[in-house]
Amino acid sequence: MKLRTLYILHSILSLLLLHVVLIGFAGSLYAQKMGDIEVNVRFEIPLIKYHIDISWSGALVELEIRIPDSIAICSSNGDVRIQQISASTYIVRISGASGIVTCVAISTISIYNNSLEAVIPPPLVNGSAATIKKIWFPYYVTNISTTPNPIRISTSNDGGYVFEFDTRGTIYITGKIIPTQAIQKEQMGSSNTYSDLVYQVTLLAVGVLVGGICVKLLSIARSRFRGRDIEKEIVLLLSKNPRGMSLSMISKTLNIPKQRIWKKLRKLVEEGVVEEFEGPGKGKLYRLKRKDIGPGSESS
Repeated sequence: MKLRTLYILHSILSLLLLHVVLIGFAGSLYAQKMGDIEVNVRFEIPLIKYHIDISWSGALVELEIRIPDSIAICSSNGDVRIQQISASTYIVRISGASGIVTCVAISTISIYNNSLEAVIPPPLVNGSAATIKKIWFPYYVTNISTTPNPIRISTSNDGGYVFEFDTRGTIYITGKIIPTQAIQKEQMGSSNTYSDLVYQVTLLAVGVLVGGICVKLLSIARSRFRGRDIEKEIVLLLSKNPRGMSLSMISKTLNIPKQRIWKKLRKLVEEGVVEEFEGPGKGKLYRLKRKDIGPGSESS
């Protein structure tokens, strides 16, 4: 009985060990395929910089990087190619190399009475949250508290603080800001980046607005003329005005652009349905040819 029990336990342990080995092997293959993606965050109030470090050893691949709940401007170095597809989403192309994608984001930072509150969501890479490794704070941010808690806290060479994490979750931050002249100098250093961000965001908003208006106008125009027999409407209108009408009068009466009316009139003239003649002034008029005018119509 004991031998049988020992045999069963040995079998279970062997299966568990095999399972662990297979998981480790699969994870190793996945890591080799996907490479390592680590994120370091840097506070440059009022902006946040995401430094996304991508290591890749395979063939050319496309990654979608999105900064949630924020407008972002991203750039890259090395052999990494980047293309913007929305206000916060970029397509990154990398092949057998390493590179860093830097995204400047206006995230949810609020400052009131020298108190700081911030929410740092992890960047999404192909829809999955990347791992945030470090957050750098300038020296003038004190009494820092984060959720979750950092693994380690150290000081940087410039007197700031480095909080180390290993999380794919959102990080919530509170702290105090010491107002000094040095802060103003540092903010002046990042003012160009902020101005570029505002400029590009403004261009993006204007482009979306103009594009939306054009699509709307095109939709209105198509629905307006869809199903209308414009040639028939012109013939009917001219039959009621045997003395002739100008292009402007026809366009205004039918509420159709002159260019569209003119094309239809040229076709009707070529088909011999409408004739063009000089009016009392210098302008040209259009009327139905006499064979198309009814017996009760007036002659010109």
